[in-house]
Amino acid sequence: MAKKSNGTGTIRQRANGTWEGLYYLKGKRKSIYGKTETDVRIRLNKIIAEILEGEHIEQSKDTLGDWLVKWREEFAYPVIKTATYDTYGDYINKHFLPHDISKCPLKSLKCDTLQRFFNQKYENGRLDGKGGLSPKYLKNIRNMLNCALEQAVENELIKKNPLVYVKLPKQKKPDMRFLSATEQVELSKAVYTFGEMQALGIIIALGTGVRLGELLGLRIPLINLKENTIRIEKTLARRKRPESGVLKDALIIDTGMAADSKTVIVLGDVKTESGKRIVAMTSAVREAVERLIDLNSAYKKQFGKSFNKHNFLLFNEMGNPLDPRTYEDVFYRYVERAGIAKANFHSLRHTFAMNIIEKGGDLKTLAALLGHSDEQTSLIYLHTHDKKKKATIGLLEQDNDPRKEKPSENQNKANENVTVVIDKEAMKLFLEHAVKYNLDCTEPSEFVKKNLSLLKVV
Repeated sequence: MAKKSNGTGTIRQRANGTWEGLYYLKGKRKSIYGKTETDVRIRLNKIIAEILEGEHIEQSKDTLGDWLVKWREEFAYPVIKTATYDTYGDYINKHFLPHDISKCPLKSLKCDTLQRFFNQKYENGRLDGKGGLSPKYLKNIRNMLNCALEQAVENELIKKNPLVYVKLPKQKKPDMRFLSATEQVELSKAVYTFGEMQALGIIIALGTGVRLGELLGLRIPLINLKENTIRIEKTLARRKRPESGVLKDALIIDTGMAADSKTVIVLGDVKTESGKRIVAMTSAVREAVERLIDLNSAYKKQFGKSFNKHNFLLFNEMGNPLDPRTYEDVFYRYVERAGIAKANFHSLRHTFAMNIIEKGGDLKTLAALLGHSDEQTSLIYLHTHDKKKKATIGLLEQDNDPRKEKPSENQNKANENVTVVIDKEAMKLFLEHAVKYNLDCTEPSEFVKKNLSLLKVV
């Protein structure tokens, strides 16, 4: 018997009173069901039209939870970094699978269903029960989900991505903290005053704009003293210990931690190809680098070549690289010693960028120095610089406005050196005079000090 052609369809009533629409796709008979003939006919005609136009997709029977697990293992794993793979696992296992949305059939997933999911996570999605997830965290989850659903569209499991029109709360841009010229000097003084060799990394970060992980991932062979440059291509981080004991894209550094510890120190590539860069050294950076290289040589001479076997520029007394969290403590200790408030390690990177802009550096060069993939990412520093310039002009206007009457230098000195002693009756007369001439005297004592010349009138 010849196979029925694609798009062929019929309708019949079943024994239980419901209606069945039959159609053929790739030689196989398919069915849809409904309570009324009209309902089934409308749906069947739509399916047949899609088949004839080559647009019909036989949608998946998988649930969202099933698909996310499958997508992470089969499609994401080969192309993402291990750290990202682990992060996606946390999103799926901690936020999707325990939620009812994971049971929703992929083909039935709608925009409003996803919107309610993200709304709920924003209100009370924290795992510790202390409120909702931040807009940034929600954006990260959305990005992962979008990749998974776009793959489902590509695989013809669903017709379109229902996530497209989901709205997330806006992220509040954090204020960037820059160190002033004075703060930079004080921080550098503190580093050299207290003489802790590990703190020299602060000088290097301030003069190169490297991230914390990039600083701790610097190795001596990548420093070219002849060319006066540093090659940045690795980053050091603490990650969850892999079950297999190895990572596909990073080296686990043996720091003597227990074999059953939950985390490990790893050395991996920087985030992007543009992040791999060469940065020239200033004289201050070069001096700090040379001191650390000399220190490494002295330790190797004393303890042997196996000391600091990976040749990290920054290391501890055991010859191991420094833990990022430990180095943040070093930074905060020196910030406090320098009398600087509300600054984190990333402030050094912001300060470096602003120094480049203020010295006349262009965006393309700044993006290359910071390892940004495009100039747009670096544009925020230019905008901030413009705001600072406008604020500075405002100060100049306040100081140099000829329309504003200023006291003479002699009058200022007189005001500073005169102590006003005035009895109650004199004060009464003085204030009556002030009211007569519409002068502000809400604070009598301050008013007297600022208007000593009026005493002659009284």
